Amino acid sequence: MTNSLSAMRFPFYALMMLMSLGLILGLAGCGGDADQPLVDEGQQETASEQDQQTQDQATTQESSNGQADSTPDQQQDEADEATDEADTTEPEDEQAEQQEASDQETGDQQDEEASESEDEVSLVERGQTVAQNTGCLACHSTDGSPMVGPTWQGAYGHEVTLANGETVMADEEYIRESIRDPDAKIVQGYPNSMPAYGESQISADELEALIAYIKSLSDEGDE
Repeated sequence: MTNSLSAMRFPFYALMMLMSLGLILGLAGCGGDADQPLVDEGQQETASEQDQQTQDQATTQESSNGQADSTPDQQQDEADEATDEADTTEPEDEQAEQQEASDQETGDQQDEEASESEDEVSLVERGQTVAQNTGCLACHSTDGSPMVGPTWQGAYGHEVTLANGETVMADEEYIRESIRDPDAKIVQGYPNSMPAYGESQISADELEALIAYIKSLSDEGDE
């Protein structure tokens, strides 16, 4: 009986030991499985971070490539805009310069005309003074009234009938000759000759001023 119990205990203890060993191994296996996800999650996070960095680098590279690709186009656009502005500005500047030159030319012409007009007025005034100082106005009227000599009003630029029946044009040469040599061409109806006025009585400059004054008394002299 005792031997039978001893024989039965041995298999029981062996079975218990096997069960304990199996339990230990099972717990160890469970522990290993429990720790495994932690390692996998860490790896996943690292992989995710690496993927994110890779994506960021790719985005940065694409942006850089885009900027590099767009830079020549932008430069070309800027160059075209600058060319257009230059093309627009140059004609405007040229027109402004032409207008300025035209205004300058017009101003110079007006100044020249004004100066000439002043010179003519000054010359006429001087001629009037010469006529008064030399006594010409004592024989020749300036308003058409009859006097000893022909009137100067309207005389210049018109035909004059001479004592011999000929007609001549009362131009500058005729007036100049009539002052220097009055007997050369005597006007019909005025037989009384006037004295000749040489250089000593009326200088060349005074004679030109006197002619300008006589011309101013005629409509023809204003043309």
